[in-house]
Amino acid sequence: MRITKERIGREGFFPPWVRYEHLCRYQFAATDVEGKMVVDCASADGVGSEMLLRAGARAVWALDRSRDTVLRGGCARSTPKLQFAVADATEIPLSDESVDAFVSLETIEQMTVWSAIGSTSAT
Repeated sequence: MRITKERIGREGFFPPWVRYEHLCRYQFAATDVEGKMVVDCASADGVGSEMLLRAGARAVWALDRSRDTVLRGGCARSTPKLQFAVADATEIPLSDESVDAFVSLETIEQMTVWSAIGSTSAT
């Protein structure tokens, strides 16, 4: 099984139930994003961010601390309504009150891992 620093993405094998649980969390979050400007914090490769956009979000900012993850996943799928950026969950690069909904799923696991390895360049 390939699990890299608590990230679930399109690449590599994950047990089906792990991937299903991950997607179900985004399905739940997607029920309340229609017409809203949304931040997907710790978005990894943007699978969930795309789900939020398809659910009717006005726009989605997919933020992740891993530059490699953002470059690998986000750059290829960025659109005017889906923007990817490298950002730390504790320092969101958006102005106050510019966001209507904040999605933060499994972020604490990533923050714990990042703290343990002490790096912002790993994937």
